[in-house]
Amino acid sequence: MFDTALGERTAVGVKSHVLYGRLLKDETVWELLHAESVGEIAERLRHAPGYQAHLETLPPRDVHRYDLEGLIKAIPLTEAAAFLNYLNGPRDAFLRAWVERHEADNLKSLLRWILSGRQDREELRRRLWEVPDSKLPGDLLLSARDFPELLETLRGTRYYRVIREPMKHLIDGESNLFALEMALDIEAESHIHQALWVLAPEDRRLILPLFGARIDLINLYWLYRGRRFFRMAPEELMNRLLPCRYRIRPAQLRAMTRARTLEEALELLSQTPYGRVFHESAPQDELVVERDIKRFLLLSAREIYRVGPPAFHTAMSYFMLRELEIEDLTTIIEDVRYDYDRRHAAVYLARPLLFGGDNPWQ
Repeated sequence: MFDTALGERTAVGVKSHVLYGRLLKDETVWELLHAESVGEIAERLRHAPGYQAHLETLPPRDVHRYDLEGLIKAIPLTEAAAFLNYLNGPRDAFLRAWVERHEADNLKSLLRWILSGRQDREELRRRLWEVPDSKLPGDLLLSARDFPELLETLRGTRYYRVIREPMKHLIDGESNLFALEMALDIEAESHIHQALWVLAPEDRRLILPLFGARIDLINLYWLYRGRRFFRMAPEELMNRLLPCRYRIRPAQLRAMTRARTLEEALELLSQTPYGRVFHESAPQDELVVERDIKRFLLLSAREIYRVGPPAFHTAMSYFMLRELEIEDLTTIIEDVRYDYDRRHAAVYLARPLLFGGDNPWQ
């Protein structure tokens, strides 16, 4: 009898293997970083196997930065939608949880738009993620004129219970948007973590080192930002962290929140399994902290991708790599648009292009 689970694993593994082969090579990324204009980046990507089919609607000239970014940011979700046709059960649930985190991003964008008082909702629509099979009432949400109307539109969705209380505090002037956005982030990330632990043991074993570490790194990054920018009290900061862990113990997080200075907190962090992620990050350089986290995830995803024959872990490590590549491209487009120093810009990419200060393609 045909093993449907094995067939499913093989199908998604082989499909992701093909897509992995279309990711940009390091030398191509370096060439894009040294393009003369956003139009040149678009033209080069039009001839890249992993992008040409997604850029067919882009005008041949006078390419606007936001149009190009919008098209390439949509690629991972477009690809995920195709994979969902192959998946069932816990694997389907995990990939859906992974893409549905962008629903939280969309809601945060809506909240900021309402707060700003801007009226052009079509412009906002162009900036939102198109989440596959989303159950959110998109048009009704876009037409919401204020916070109470937005909250009422979400009644019946899993986000209503999450934001009801922080929304009330915001409306009453007792809180700010930060608490509301944190509530959405916690809901999205907790949903991914729950789906991770429902996977079959072999699937979970293979991807846990990547997605479990991602949860820990999100907590460490939020802790870093809470200490540096918001000067939160220890208990308040602990309450803002995700209620899920992988290799970090709650006592370690609590000790970092109670450290007298940011430097002391980072010293405690260096004693965790993620100490090497932050060892080159200057405490005052948030961009380097972000880069080091992304680089850790990129290198971990590459390692997991190569484990065993193609299967579900191959697909999920590919999606991590694809999103990190898109984030690097978005950074490159901005660097080229504003003519930043290219070698300096390369330092902040997730993909390590400079080795000992040089690259191998010059």
